[in-house]
Amino acid sequence: MASATVDQVTDGLGSMGLASPPASPNGPIPRPDSAVATAASVAKPQPPVNIPLASVPAAAQHESPSPSPPKAVPQPPAAASYGRYSIPLAQIKAFRAEPPILFEKKTFTGAEPKRLLFIGDIHGCLKEFNRLLNKLGFKQDEDQVILVGDLVAKGPESVGVIRRARQINAWCVRGNHDDQVIRWREFLEGPGESLSQGELKALERVRGLPYADFKLSKPHYQIARKMSPADFAYLKAFPTIMALPPPFSEWVVVHGGLDPSKPLLQQDSHDVMNMRNIDSSGPTSSRENGLAWFEMWSAKMKILSHANSTSLVSSAAKPADIDFSN
Repeated sequence: MASATVDQVTDGLGSMGLASPPASPNGPIPRPDSAVATAASVAKPQPPVNIPLASVPAAAQHESPSPSPPKAVPQPPAAASYGRYSIPLAQIKAFRAEPPILFEKKTFTGAEPKRLLFIGDIHGCLKEFNRLLNKLGFKQDEDQVILVGDLVAKGPESVGVIRRARQINAWCVRGNHDDQVIRWREFLEGPGESLSQGELKALERVRGLPYADFKLSKPHYQIARKMSPADFAYLKAFPTIMALPPPFSEWVVVHGGLDPSKPLLQQDSHDVMNMRNIDSSGPTSSRENGLAWFEMWSAKMKILSHANSTSLVSSAAKPADIDFSN
């Protein structure tokens, strides 16, 4: 049996001279749940059974049957389907987190520590972090722990790692996962504060705003919500480049890498946190394209070794406005 849509049914009624329902002042009348009718039911008005068509009065042959009142169709939440939010979409689009601190030069507040302990990429693994500190024989009054970014995500206790780092007064640089948590928290304390969970999901699914890497399914969102104000302030204060105090003045610490074509204070924070390789277009997070950034530095060091016996940081990458000697 053939079928036709509501639009086809309406067109058929019009071509036969049958009256259409009056237009709604608020727009089109909602369609009923079932928008399908048989073609036989609309081809022409059917006379009663066993009554010859000729015996039906002419006026009755052209009468339009009274349409059944349309059923209300449940509408989905507006935010999920139509991009309507509790705040103007332009405000969401315009949001940008505060840029990270690019550079910080550290100082020892007391006596010079006996050891500097460099630890990278803890990624929320609090038990393993504590186990490592115990294995190293860590003594807070004698050692300075320096965390090389990515304290959070992947492991089960990201907030616990942040609090442990605060407890031992660890120095830290910002990694790309730390940065994503910070941006989430700033958004949730800003325009995101007015958005429901459904609206946040709609942003992720339809628009990818305010950042393409914002995913509710990833751990960064939950970490951002769970942090205390003190945890957030500590994490947000991490620089992307850290210079160490004397006698380590020529040392700098970063999570990702440094672009050898730029002075220290002209580095890009995003590149410093994310770079793996450097290709013809510059730093990249790709492992496949270009050369590892440290290989680029190694090549530069070999060139400089004949002209200057000092280290690369003090001779090649030291900007004129940074004094590494004190």
